[in-house]
Amino acid sequence: MKIPCFRCSKKIDTPDSSNSNYIIAEDTRAMELAEDGTPAEIQKTGIICPDCYKPTDTIIWGIHKEK
Repeated sequence: MKIPCFRCSKKIDTPDSSNSNYIIAEDTRAMELAEDGTPAEIQKTGIICPDCYKPTDTIIWGIHKEK
């Protein structure tokens, strides 16, 4: 299964910890409507290619995860 990189849209073939990163970052936040209809900031996650890694990313799993 090919998944697009969250940042550059490059197709990542079967993302795993050897060819991508699964992250939480500032640019994965989104504004969505809460159940009561008010806007709420939601922290989401994203799959990125190794080229799009930033030192400020929090890595859940992937190439740049510290062991």
